[in-house]
Amino acid sequence: MVAKKYLIHKLTDSGEQKATARELFELMRAEDRREVAACASDIYAEIVDDIETSDECWAGFDKKTRALIAVWGICKMPNRRGRLIWCLGTYQIKHFWVAFASESRKIVRRWARRYGCLYNAVGAFNTDSIRWLQWCGAEFDKEVMIGGEKFLPFRIEGGRKDV
Repeated sequence: MVAKKYLIHKLTDSGEQKATARELFELMRAEDRREVAACASDIYAEIVDDIETSDECWAGFDKKTRALIAVWGICKMPNRRGRLIWCLGTYQIKHFWVAFASESRKIVRRWARRYGCLYNAVGAFNTDSIRWLQWCGAEFDKEVMIGGEKFLPFRIEGGRKDV
């Protein structure tokens, strides 16, 4: 899928997934790094695991330079309705914020319709991600502590409830 200044690409090849994980690890926004660090002792291993175990994983790249903007995906969790959704961005996202938000919201809404419910938790300190999630239709629950950080559990409801 091609947009004006960037390319959104589904990550399916193992080599491409590993290269994207490395680039994301090196260039990840401080807020996103802080979230991952609260949930995992090895940030790089967690990024690789997120990318490799996702049912679907997408990445946004600057069309001219091929610089990574963000990576996002969904995972089926045992004994849980819907899909866990995640998104991690690089410092490049600030140059593509409006376009990224618009295109990624289309994907998120499609997933919500397909799977009925998307869920996860976002760092209470991660204001840009909270704003994006609100724009995608997220509803937030009571704050919880994860790894010494305050997080806001959220869900995005869609159509189907049986998946």
